[in-house]
Amino acid sequence: MPLSTADVTRFLRSVHPYDSFEADALAEVAGRFELIELPEGDTVYARGETLRGLYLIYDGAVDVRDENDMQISLLGPRNSFGERGLVKDGVAVTSARAAADAQLLLLPRDDFHRLMSSQPGFAKFFDRRHTDTRRGSDLATSRVDGFMAREPVTCPADTEVQAAARLKDAHGAILEQLRRVIVGQERVVDELMIALFSRGHCIITGVPGLAKTLMVSSLAKTLSLSFNRIQFTPDLMPSDITG
Repeated sequence: MPLSTADVTRFLRSVHPYDSFEADALAEVAGRFELIELPEGDTVYARGETLRGLYLIYDGAVDVRDENDMQISLLGPRNSFGERGLVKDGVAVTSARAAADAQLLLLPRDDFHRLMSSQPGFAKFFDRRHTDTRRGSDLATSRVDGFMAREPVTCPADTEVQAAARLKDAHGAILEQLRRVIVGQERVVDELMIALFSRGHCIITGVPGLAKTLMVSSLAKTLSLSFNRIQFTPDLMPSDITG
């Protein structure tokens, strides 16, 4: 089924990093995407081919494999692929095929590179090439307690009821904003809020398409916080995450 520019624009609003674009820029980019429809089993691209651009899954699933034909990822809606080859030399470093009937949005190669140079958030998200920056320590030599949650906020006996009420009101206001975007998943949202208010950490797991990224990015927007997403791949290094 054909997609209008308005359809693509609405879809991109739920996909990072496009959700950070200004409205005019988002509409312009939406008009650049091409729709590709593939039946299950069809090849998107083979390893070593020149990439046509960046692929974004609108519907269906895509199986991405390495040079040994081992599965790297089974990607679903809102997942992008092909960026590693594009930022390197334009040649695919993996192979990809439709694991189910799929609708893919293709951002042409020239438009991808234009956004890499004009949209800092887009470039930061898709270009994770290693730099020559050297760190005094890395993940392997870091202390475990550095990854543990800090001491939770306690409530002394002399805490005013008004202060506790403000915390309760803040909790309610954040939930109200999240529920405008996230439908259902009440337990996940509640546990995310617990991690937030206890100054802890959490890992949200699930199959593709459950709005995990959208949930966290919406929380960041609600609290005026920064947000970054890293799509894990077999060649991801600790420095890609820690800087």
